[in-house]
Amino acid sequence: MGMAKAKYHMLTASPLTGEEAERNGLVALCVDDGELHDRSLQVATRLAALPAEAVSLTKRSLNGWYRMAQPIFEQSAAEEAYTSPATPCV
Repeated sequence: MGMAKAKYHMLTASPLTGEEAERNGLVALCVDDGELHDRSLQVATRLAALPAEAVSLTKRSLNGWYRMAQPIFEQSAAEEAYTSPATPCV
């Protein structure tokens, strides 16, 4: 999701449907409730068939992006808690 659309949804607290979340790259897949179990098993089976070390190293590499963004997330959460009308400030 681009910054403009992210700001729109964050600042207006506009909810997203599952389909919108998928279209905006926030989730990998969107399936109907009745398909969820079968699709989950298909994905898990496919992942389990891959070389475990390759999967592990790829996950480690990609998760590095999350670790780099952790300070930004923590600051955002603190500011939200401080400025939220539902959270009393002391």
